[in-house]
Amino acid sequence: MEKTFTLEPQDSGTKEAPIVYRAYLGEQVRLMGGVLIPSSAFKPVTDAEILKRLDPTARGKVLQADLKVLDVSDFSKPFPVTFRGYAGWPELLFDGKPMQLARWPNEGFVRVAKVLDSGSKPRWGEKPDRPGKFLYEGDRPERWLQAEEVYLNGYWAFKWYNECIRVARINPKEKSIALAAPHVYGLGGYSGGEFYALNLLGGIRYARGVLLRQKDRHPLLLATRAFGLD
Repeated sequence: MEKTFTLEPQDSGTKEAPIVYRAYLGEQVRLMGGVLIPSSAFKPVTDAEILKRLDPTARGKVLQADLKVLDVSDFSKPFPVTFRGYAGWPELLFDGKPMQLARWPNEGFVRVAKVLDSGSKPRWGEKPDRPGKFLYEGDRPERWLQAEEVYLNGYWAFKWYNECIRVARINPKEKSIALAAPHVYGLGGYSGGEFYALNLLGGIRYARGVLLRQKDRHPLLLATRAFGLD
């Protein structure tokens, strides 16, 4: 459907002869406002730079579709610096189910190793704004250095308040991450200190994982080939 489906008073019939809209007996009806992407639009990823940044377990199993070629113009607006919940990205549905936006780790969260700077706390009116900074463990964030942008969704202070925040800098030598904006309650707390990375190439590992790229205004959609398009 390319425009809103509208039913007006005249489409209801009359009291004596009302019009009823329903599925035909034994059949299902779906109103779909999305764009149908044929399986033929998905091709194996061959870009050496993309393959290099993929998790080793995902290489050779990822397909991509060029949304610009498919005339998908209403792609999505850039993510805000901070947000909670859904930020307006388009969803890819397969077999009637939405695919998961790529993330690392695939499930759950990773812990902040140490808070270096909790940052200001906007909730309490602290000014000026000062983004937080923390240490991480392992080397996974170092794979994100070439990413166009990195977002971390986490429970930074309390387990009842999550927030997704853009990363400003990753320092491999220090093993630190500096955020681009302060968390509402600052970093660190009795029950907080855990996060996951969102929409990164290295996060495509699930059979239904999907990533959205907008580099040079030429959006690509990548998804694991395990979901049946091969």
